[in-house]
Amino acid sequence: MLPQPLHPELFGPAPATYHFSAPRFVPVLPQPPELATVIRHLADYRFGAHDGGLLIKHCQNGTVFTEHDIRETELTLGAHRPLCPERGMPIVPPFPSVERNLKWFGAMLSKEGGDGGLSYIYILGTKDSGKCLVRVYALQDGVWCLHTAATCQRRRIHWEPKAVLVNNKIYIPSVGDEIVVLDLTTSSFSIIQLPQGVSYNYFRTMLSPADDASGVYLIHVDGFQLRLWLSKWDNWLLVDTFYLRMLDHTLEDEHNANVQISQVGNNAEFVFLRMRGCTLYLDVTSKTLHKVHQDTENDQHFSYAKPFMMIWPPIFPVLKDDPARFAFYDDHLYIALVEIMIFFFF
Repeated sequence: MLPQPLHPELFGPAPATYHFSAPRFVPVLPQPPELATVIRHLADYRFGAHDGGLLIKHCQNGTVFTEHDIRETELTLGAHRPLCPERGMPIVPPFPSVERNLKWFGAMLSKEGGDGGLSYIYILGTKDSGKCLVRVYALQDGVWCLHTAATCQRRRIHWEPKAVLVNNKIYIPSVGDEIVVLDLTTSSFSIIQLPQGVSYNYFRTMLSPADDASGVYLIHVDGFQLRLWLSKWDNWLLVDTFYLRMLDHTLEDEHNANVQISQVGNNAEFVFLRMRGCTLYLDVTSKTLHKVHQDTENDQHFSYAKPFMMIWPPIFPVLKDDPARFAFYDDHLYIALVEIMIFFFF
């Protein structure tokens, strides 16, 4: 369970574009004066000399996990700590792979331990001669080690699904309006049907782990209507419905053609939406909606965001790097996953 925020402050989006511009931190204003030094520090942070081909894959617990495409022939993974650059950037081994025609899907997840350490998990689905196999790897001692494997029936799953890990269960959304659940304890699969009337869309449907580790949230947007569902014990409960036009009357009808979910926070606390070059932040608790970023000419093609969250003021523990687990210890830092790079201070 996350520590309670003291003073929630939105730090802001850092738009990044595929192979066109490097990821960068952009503060969402206004900000309190005491954050000025930290904001300047992050604004000056650079991910590398050749970061134009760099993608943000994952953010959590003070670490930004990146993938660098070198001349479209070699992928290099790295872990950045923008608030602790003196600790250096570990080079992470490439994800486990198979021949392209055998790959079904692949996705990286993370799991936080009781000691505050963060462990990385990679799931790889393969298909061969009608047989579908899902392997789960854990990053240990700088090596991707096989944790478990299980066979299942073939389903229409995105090449890079937006899966979530909840209490040793991996929830993988399927195009077939269902969720494939892999139980890591028993290495078995089960299926959860989506709520009645909800049709899965990769850009308009997303999952979020519940904070009590017993269920998963589903967020679905259809036009200006956003619905929030909670699944527990295979039953869906409609938690809330948001009418975006009522929350922000400045939204124009033209936005309705392509409202997308960029990402959601843990426990469905917030949602980022994309609307024709505009990024909006929906606070689920207070039911407020406001713009956090507007694309410019420098933001070529598609921008994506990763929100960076932390407790403010930060409490820095004694560093406890443990190469045996390859976990990152930033006990009081928290970064939520979202697609444009958005950074929060709590």
